[in-house]
Amino acid sequence: MVFVTTPTNPTTQPTLRLVKSSPLSDVVQPAATTQLPMRTTLQQFNEQAAHINQLAQELESAIADLQTLAVQIQTTQKNWQRAEGRSLNLCELRSVKLPVVRRKNAGRVVVTSRSLPG
Repeated sequence: MVFVTTPTNPTTQPTLRLVKSSPLSDVVQPAATTQLPMRTTLQQFNEQAAHINQLAQELESAIADLQTLAVQIQTTQKNWQRAEGRSLNLCELRSVKLPVVRRKNAGRVVVTSRSLPG
């Protein structure tokens, strides 16, 4: 027997159905119809690209917050240095790069990076 999965409805789980008898008994094969339509897949692709850019913006903001906190601590560091006799280096940024998704010709997408200012 050969079984093929076919969706009964695009929003539901595929079901198995008997296609024909075969020497390969009890073989389950995914049907080509289980793939998402191209339009839906393209929409998901675009949404994922936008999500990556959103996460990069959130990461940039979090890094800026970290820098701000380090500066606040360093302004009070002078008193600590006098008491402890040593320097406190809390935050150093070296060549920080964030991912970015850019559109090129004909809608082609390139995942690259950009340097964090500062």
